[in-house]
Amino acid sequence: MKPIALVIGGTRGLGAEISKLLRATHKVYAAGRNYQSFTQFMGISREHDISYVYWDIDFDQKQNAPLHVSAFYGDIKDRDQPIDLLVYCPGFYQPSLVSELNSDDIDRMLHIGLTYPVRVIKKIIEKQNVLPGFIAVTSTSQWSPHANEPLYAAVKAGLAAFAHAVSFDPAFGRVMVAAPARMKPDQDTSKYLDPKWVAQQIVQEYQQENLKYKFMKILRDPAQVIIDPSTRYSDEKDPVKPFGFRFLPKE
Repeated sequence: MKPIALVIGGTRGLGAEISKLLRATHKVYAAGRNYQSFTQFMGISREHDISYVYWDIDFDQKQNAPLHVSAFYGDIKDRDQPIDLLVYCPGFYQPSLVSELNSDDIDRMLHIGLTYPVRVIKKIIEKQNVLPGFIAVTSTSQWSPHANEPLYAAVKAGLAAFAHAVSFDPAFGRVMVAAPARMKPDQDTSKYLDPKWVAQQIVQEYQQENLKYKFMKILRDPAQVIIDPSTRYSDEKDPVKPFGFRFLPKE
């Protein structure tokens, strides 16, 4: 039986491409917050044998994350099988100057970009004690922001820092931050990255043996991958669980 991968934001764009590639090693569940993209993904999921989950991230912001996770454990076919890999890449962008943001805009970006994934991971750890794998997809905006994306840049940097921090937590196996530049499918790849290519780089880098923490920058013009010096590998004093290792959830 394949281990379970949960890809939040996995029903379109980069997330959908990651979902398709992970199918080789995992039983993939792709969760999406946008109903239109979710229904469009149904055809892809049938073609690639990916289970889809509709998660309304915007609804009841303080409570939806633990409710979603609890419901997910109840819906999977083998309820004793925990989540082996969590990928967080919702793809929510908010181009606005800070003076143009209203309270709802601020709350929504902070929720989707940072507090929601933190609450999801907290619930997963409470449920199964450990999380063998976590990939946080951020953006080059985390270190190269623009005036019209102050909160977007802030939450990407915050999510990256959160992922880096939990990589030192013994409850986590391998952790990776993937920060791609702007992507557009079927566009001039000299200016924009191809989501399929980006997904291939992410999955390939994550599957490297003995990985403990990796920060990969995926740049464009030209397309290239740069591995940050903060990347760490396990040794005998800091063993990482092998890829696909599973833990039984708490009672």
